[in-house]
Amino acid sequence: ESEPDKIPSCIDCHRPHKIRRTPVDLQRVAKEECMHCHSDRDLAIEREGQTVSLYVDDEAHGTSAHGGVTCAQCHSQVSTALERPCAAITASVDCSVCHADVSLEYRDSTHGRLAAAGDPDAPTCLSCHAPCATQGHEVSTSPTFARNVPELCGKCHAEGRPAAERTPDGPRDVVESYLHSIHGKGLMEAGLIVSATCANCHTAHHELPADSTGSSVHPRNLAATCGSCHKGIEETFKTSIHWPGNGTAESKRLPTCESCHSSHEISRHDAAGFRTRMMEQCGNCHESEAGSYFETVHGKVSRLGDEGAAKCYDCHGTHNILSPEQPASTLSHDNVVGTCATCHPGAQRQFAGYLTHATHHDPDKYPYLYYAWLFMTSLLVGTLSVFLLHTFLWLFRLWRTRASWRVLKQTVPDRYYVRFTVRQRVMHAVMMVSFFTLTITGMTLKFSYMEWASTISRALGGFEVTGVLHRGAAVALLLLFAYSRQAKLGKGG
Repeated sequence: ESEPDKIPSCIDCHRPHKIRRTPVDLQRVAKEECMHCHSDRDLAIEREGQTVSLYVDDEAHGTSAHGGVTCAQCHSQVSTALERPCAAITASVDCSVCHADVSLEYRDSTHGRLAAAGDPDAPTCLSCHAPCATQGHEVSTSPTFARNVPELCGKCHAEGRPAAERTPDGPRDVVESYLHSIHGKGLMEAGLIVSATCANCHTAHHELPADSTGSSVHPRNLAATCGSCHKGIEETFKTSIHWPGNGTAESKRLPTCESCHSSHEISRHDAAGFRTRMMEQCGNCHESEAGSYFETVHGKVSRLGDEGAAKCYDCHGTHNILSPEQPASTLSHDNVVGTCATCHPGAQRQFAGYLTHATHHDPDKYPYLYYAWLFMTSLLVGTLSVFLLHTFLWLFRLWRTRASWRVLKQTVPDRYYVRFTVRQRVMHAVMMVSFFTLTITGMTLKFSYMEWASTISRALGGFEVTGVLHRGAAVALLLLFAYSRQAKLGKGG
């Protein structure tokens, strides 16, 4: 609120007993009185052991946002009754006389509260706005111009600066992170001054911690803050199941813009690794669904580094996520086929009936999968056990009868028998190569969560290559089976 006692009186600008009858240019008279001294570039004083310049650039002041404001309107304590009018000044300039609303916001902010507590690191008005040469934020040379804001805030919040040192558990260099984000690159590299800056998200004068309900980056307010630029996305997000009040309990943890896009490291959605990060992000809340997803082909190949495989938001949507029971959901009965067709052209109703999150670990919900898994696991373990036992017994028998076969080998050393023909050798080679190719490429998919599986997959060229190798080996094995069957029938005929 304005303080009348700080508004300059008549004699602050007009010397008593020398008032001219003609109209007076108050700005010219006031500046003339002050500039007698303050136009001197060498004018300075000692304050707390430091030299403080008192020089005022008359031209810079005249072209500033305060060009129409006289010196005495800000330095309201000056008195022309003194030989040196400014000698009467005992307090700093109070900007709230003219900027009451902004001042109230500042006083309630973190910066204002630190300043009120006497913190030497707390920024004040003059930390961001140049004294006697204040420029509007739309002027390119102003410290508060969009392209200059990162540097301005970085004076305190860059790594190693006072604000960063006060929060050792927080991010070390939010300014550097911002400059590498899509917002920072748009602003500094592309020159898009409409890109979000520190002031757009944290406001210019009412910065508060994210856990404060009055903060512009509090979870309740973040969507509206982002929506000031991304209005359409905000409106879409308000219709989703993640928006509080849309049938979701208020106490339940709900994601915000920051949950998926981070705060200072926002990247393009088509950047490498973004899709995988989003898949993991969804799993932070939907742990059960994430577990079953990673047991599907989509999840396994994603673990092997395939960015193209369907991720959570490919099926459920991004900002418009709804329950599958709702008609507008991308997974509703009317929309699910079209959703699958975005990756699988020609998908039909039967194809879309695939149980995406089905798991063999739940015999009550998916009994067929559970018992099929139990049968195949028992068959595999039983078969391998029998063959291992057979091989062990065969080696044991050879060891027990080594006296008889060693004599035979020594008595007829030059006698050889052709066990396989050339055709049979080729067939065996194809079979072994196909079998081991199927085994190696299949095991990498089966155990995609293991580091060795990922290493083998990368060594072979990635999942796309291993997928081609797996299918090629399968075809080769089937053709070999058909060929051997035909050869056997022909021989028998």
